[in-house]
Amino acid sequence: MGIHFTWDTQLEDVARYTAHDPWDWKEFHRVVRVSTFSFYKAKRLVDSIVDFRGTTLPAGAVGHIRSIGRKQNEFMSGRAVVIGLDAATVQQIGAVDGIFRTGEQSIAFADDNDEAYQIMQLWRKG
Repeated sequence: MGIHFTWDTQLEDVARYTAHDPWDWKEFHRVVRVSTFSFYKAKRLVDSIVDFRGTTLPAGAVGHIRSIGRKQNEFMSGRAVVIGLDAATVQQIGAVDGIFRTGEQSIAFADDNDEAYQIMQLWRKG
């Protein structure tokens, strides 16, 4: 089934990546890379939501998840919310108070869509 990209808003400022078993990290990164070409038409910086609910994470999850949301072009915000990870994995990633930060990158972790959008609203308010 794999990884699917869709716009989560009519403004096309939230990219959603949804995993459906079976999938692997090579496919995930390919879909993310290809989707970024559509970011050039965005009218504001694009945030990302990655939804892993109900899937099995392939080996190497910690390292791959740390790369989610990393700015690959000037249209990306560097912010992402990952939905559906267990607390142990979030801890292994190195999140502090539910957020993993490096340079221009912030990855937050949520249990559901409502929580993901609450986090994004806080980010966008500044």
